[in-house]
Amino acid sequence: MVRVAFLGPFGTYSHQAALQQFPSENTTFIPQNTISDCFAQLSSDDSIEYAVVPLENSTNGQVVFTYDLLRDALVESQDSETSLTTSNIEIVAEQYVSIDLCLIAPAEIDLFSSDRPKIGRVYSHPQVWGQAAQYLKKLEEKVGPLDKVDASSTSGALKLCCDSYRNNTEFMDLAIAGRAAAAAHGGIIIDAPINDKKGNTTRFLVLARKSLNRVLLQPLPPVDGEQQKITLIAFTAEPDKPGSLVDVLTVFKEHGLNMCSIASRPFHPQVNNGKTTPTNSQQELQHKWQYIFFVEICDREENDWNSISRYIAELTCSYRIWGTFYRSGGYYK
Repeated sequence: MVRVAFLGPFGTYSHQAALQQFPSENTTFIPQNTISDCFAQLSSDDSIEYAVVPLENSTNGQVVFTYDLLRDALVESQDSETSLTTSNIEIVAEQYVSIDLCLIAPAEIDLFSSDRPKIGRVYSHPQVWGQAAQYLKKLEEKVGPLDKVDASSTSGALKLCCDSYRNNTEFMDLAIAGRAAAAAHGGIIIDAPINDKKGNTTRFLVLARKSLNRVLLQPLPPVDGEQQKITLIAFTAEPDKPGSLVDVLTVFKEHGLNMCSIASRPFHPQVNNGKTTPTNSQQELQHKWQYIFFVEICDREENDWNSISRYIAELTCSYRIWGTFYRSGGYYK
């Protein structure tokens, strides 16, 4: 039996991504309250073998919670003797889920009726607000101002609405979530899809815990489509050396590697959970504002990352390969 943690509750898009990656009936899905909990459970609970977390959305960009957890893991594991870092978690696959957002109520309602319950709030995950901003603006023009309340997940947002309405039927909150959430919590879909842009998609990472006691179940390559592989790395560069980032990127060019994405997140090198972060550069410790870079390399060939990593390690203050995995077929749809 494979045990998989995901950002819960059941009915979230993370749950859908987990179902896509692990369709077997021999899988137990373990919902978590936050993305941080997904990382923590996978790292500390030997009974959980995988975790599924969102990484980015085609409309709203990065899921910064996930990037920051990857950032913190790199910073906290820095070795003062080398820029290379280690972790007991690796990325082994990705999934893409189409996001068809729905406006959902806990009961039947005519939004434009004078007899309807008072509506003052709409709940959803923070990522959603940027994906349905135009729709919500038009909705407020018709029903009045709506307070936007963040929830830990879209499915959790609908649960809050349903629980609140059961306690007081004179007031009704709304939620923006998916059809699976409506089915899971008995919500009524008022309008769908309400995405501002068609083709809205969220990309998810499948994380696995490294183990010396067993062989990890590696996801198979796609049956059709291109057999492209993705390698995600993270690193910090010398902050006061002009061209330090270019030096690292030049390594990719010299080895014929195609960089398909680059992102960055800020971090504080001196204070991290009350600890000083050691680095190769004493000068780096004087800076209170730096960036970690995340780069994805896509290629159809097997690359000698052991050799490539030696070059990168010489040019960086900290460096990690988070994983190499096959490009999901959902990328091409």
